[in-house]
Amino acid sequence: MATAIINVAASLTGGLLAAHTQRLHDAQNENSAGNQAVQAFDADLQQVVDAYNSGQVSQADGLAALAQIDQQIYSFLRSQVGKPGTAWRDGYTNCDKTCTVGCCIYNTSIHPSILNAERALQSGSGSFNVRKIFPSSYGLAERDGYSLTFQKPSSTIQSIAQNPASAVSAAVDSLLGVGSLIRNGATGGSALASNSAGQGSANRASNPLVWIILAVLGALVLFKLAK
Repeated sequence: MATAIINVAASLTGGLLAAHTQRLHDAQNENSAGNQAVQAFDADLQQVVDAYNSGQVSQADGLAALAQIDQQIYSFLRSQVGKPGTAWRDGYTNCDKTCTVGCCIYNTSIHPSILNAERALQSGSGSFNVRKIFPSSYGLAERDGYSLTFQKPSSTIQSIAQNPASAVSAAVDSLLGVGSLIRNGATGGSALASNSAGQGSANRASNPLVWIILAVLGALVLFKLAK
């Protein structure tokens, strides 16, 4: 029962790390689209950092999420071009009539910030800068630059976050000495090993200490996943 509860909790973390940028739509104009994109970008970027630092996702998963965020914002902002007064030039870093608001914030802030994040994550740990968003006279809000840090989690934290049920079960077995019972039983013959394994399972099921341990570890896992 406790294992089932922990498995459910773990499955709740399987949502998209790029969910905010995936939901971008229906901007009234390019400046409105820019404001939406910046807010979604900041939220998703923070989520990727938190998920990696807490061991919920691997380095590869984090890099894939960053690429997804980048593509979704690019597609959203690029889709605004075609309305009067809008223009886009890939890779262009001057903000003028040939590279209007969406083009400007993507090329000068969002995409370079994604590249900074990717370099930091590829190193396993490291801080990176998220570039400032400068305001426009047509409604684009200013957002100061800031820094975030990827911190490679310990193997224990990563194991608990990615497979909490297995980690909790292993911890309980270790505390109750079930592994020793099975190993010692194995040296005395298969029948004894089978009996020891059964005894270990019975110990887990009937010993109140098991449920106390499961409750405490389960609460810690849920707290870590909820952060």
